[in-house]
Amino acid sequence: MLVTIKISILLLQIFFKELNMLKTKQFAVYPSHGVGYIEKIETKEIHGIKQRYYILSMEKKNMKIFLPVKKTEELGLRPIMSTKDVSTVFRILKAKSSTKRKKDWKERYQESLNKFKTGTVKETAELVRDLYRRNKKDDLSVMEKKLFDAAFKLLVEEVGIVKDLGPEEATALILKHLVPSRRKK
Repeated sequence: MLVTIKISILLLQIFFKELNMLKTKQFAVYPSHGVGYIEKIETKEIHGIKQRYYILSMEKKNMKIFLPVKKTEELGLRPIMSTKDVSTVFRILKAKSSTKRKKDWKERYQESLNKFKTGTVKETAELVRDLYRRNKKDDLSVMEKKLFDAAFKLLVEEVGIVKDLGPEEATALILKHLVPSRRKK
């Protein structure tokens, strides 16, 4: 009986993973490389192991990336944000930081890198906001600047696609939400 229940649970988990799977002909975000387009999903044998792979076309970098379907979550691969997500991103960019600032840049960098690797829209927006503001108060380390640039470019690319904007317009829109407006007294 217990074995039957465990097998049923396992089958349900596989079924729901399949439902949440990315589809072909849609944009997807791969945090370490940016926004790409899923051309197809195919089974390939690599090193004697057959697996299903997303074939992600990275147009701006003129390359194709093969990503194992079963490692989607681990790689931070996700569908591109929705229009509703863009509004959430703008709210996050305007909000106060919720994290306590660590003094050691190595600790801050590692924490920021972990946030970036999650691939979530929320974490990326928080990272951009926090690093942008920290840079206004203190200098960021070289590594933190590179991480900020990567996260900011990812946000620009994603917002640009969702809102049908060019890179300059998407950058201006994001900066508008990052920089607090001066209130008239």
